[in-house]
Parts: sequence; structure tokens; C-alpha cells
Amino acid sequence: MAETHTTASLAPAATERPRGGQGETAMAETRLKQIGGLLARQGLRASGGDGSDMAVEDAVSAQFAADITEFAKPTLERFRRTRHSAQYFDPDAAPITDSDASWAIEKATAAVSGVQALLAASSPPERLS
Repeated sequence: MAETHTTASLAPAATERPRGGQGETAMAETRLKQIGGLLARQGLRASGGDGSDMAVEDAVSAQFAADITEFAKPTLERFRRTRHSAQYFDPDAAPITDSDASWAIEKATAAVSGVQALLAASSPPERLS
């Protein structure tokens, strides 16, 4: 399941031309699917509701940031804040640029590679067994 989430989630977004908030939001969704795949591999899932994204980010960052640097808390936090800004208009938020979207694609692509490598390891970490 984790492999399906990581590979399938990136395919449509990576082929689209980033357009400010739309590209950033697509990559944020990709990140959520990657994280969901890792948690599913452990038999876990987010409960949903207020604060669930942050709780999931904390869990994944604590467990996997050493192996997948794109899951470090500051990177996940940037994705979350930008996604929120794109989905729920915030007049005080900085505009989302094509550069932001390109950064998101770069990070999401690297995260997919990191997750795939972690899952393909001959002896994946015990937490994924």
C-alpha cells in the first residue's frame, strides 16, 4: 500500500506545469499520501479532524526524518502552511510563486525516492515490518 501511495500520488502532479498555489497544493497532497502510506505500513492512520495533519507530521518527522530529510519538521511545516494558504484564502499570507511550486515538486520527488528506497531496503527499519 505504501508503494502505491508514493508512486501514484506523484505521477499526475509532476507532469503538470506548476501554477503558483495549484502546484504547491498538488505537492502538499502528494506529501500527505506519502505520509499516509508510511503510516499504513505500520497499521496506523490519521483520525482526521482539527490538528490531525500536524499530529501526523510530528509522528512521521520523528520516525523518518533521519532517513528522508524531506520529512524534517520545517519542510513539512512549509508544505502545511502553504497548502492552507492556497486552500483557504489568507490576505496576510505571502503570494505563492512558481518558485514555491518548483521547490515543492523537488521536495516531493525526493521524498518519493526516499520512501521507495526505505521500503525496498533488504531489511527495512523494524518500524516498517
